[in-house]
Amino acid sequence: MLPRVTMEVGVVFDPEIRFSQAGKAWAKLRVVAKDRKQENGTWVDGEALFLDVLAFGRLAEHLAESVLKGDTIVVNGRLSENVWEKDGVERRSIQVTADEIGVSLLWGPAKTTRMLEGSPSSPKSDPREEGPPW
Repeated sequence: MLPRVTMEVGVVFDPEIRFSQAGKAWAKLRVVAKDRKQENGTWVDGEALFLDVLAFGRLAEHLAESVLKGDTIVVNGRLSENVWEKDGVERRSIQVTADEIGVSLLWGPAKTTRMLEGSPSSPKSDPREEGPPW
């Protein structure tokens, strides 16, 4: 079983969205996690850890429409290591397959649009007209 993680990270590049031959969306996002600490009254960045975040289906589509380079996001997903070989050298990257992604509200407000079920591109005119989702 892969470990589950929840992390607050910064977006390094705009999300890259692609579609499989079957038409299913998937997106890749490069993020960075850094510790910050205060030394002598000054904030200092610690070591950076770069990760790839993968999202599939509606989550991938919403990610590509909602998140930009420089945003701070919260990702909940499964942690894994990707290993491959290039030019005879073994390469590794840490990746998270996202189950949920949200924009951090710590640095500013965000607006959301609730979507109609089964219609990924048509927002509801007024969510209050529909009543609560339960």
